[in-house]
Amino acid sequence: MHSHLQGYTYAVMLIAVAVSSITAAITGAVTSTSMQRERETELIFRGQQYQLGIQRYYEAGAQRQYPQSLDRLVKDPRFNSRRHIRRLYSDPMAKNDSDSRSHWQVIRNDSGGIIGVASMVNSPPIKRARFPHQLKHFEGAVSYREWTFIYRPKPLISDQTLNK
Repeated sequence: MHSHLQGYTYAVMLIAVAVSSITAAITGAVTSTSMQRERETELIFRGQQYQLGIQRYYEAGAQRQYPQSLDRLVKDPRFNSRRHIRRLYSDPMAKNDSDSRSHWQVIRNDSGGIIGVASMVNSPPIKRARFPHQLKHFEGAVSYREWTFIYRPKPLISDQTLNK
């Protein structure tokens, strides 16, 4: 009778270990997904900061021009001490944060000015819908590379348009 109890205890312990392993795996997956969602939110925030910084740089000078480097958003050489962005941000989706500029794809216009940034990470995003209006172009993106943060000035309304 004693050996029968040992076999029963062994089977119960095996089941307990299996349930614990499954629970740990599920918890790990949920935590990983949650962390990726947080990084996506941070990517949107940082990308919009670059977009806003590019807009401020463009609108600050007498001649409307885009910056030639991201560094100029932090220290605009056209002015004594003007910042258009607080600091250079790293791409939160990138694995290595050693160089804050190396993980952004810089998007340039035909004149070489920086009009925007995008992540260089090819992973598929979790968020695929319900973006704010200004980010509707993110919907259906298959990778973070398609999440582009570009500043395009709105066309000025000319006097001719107003007189029509």
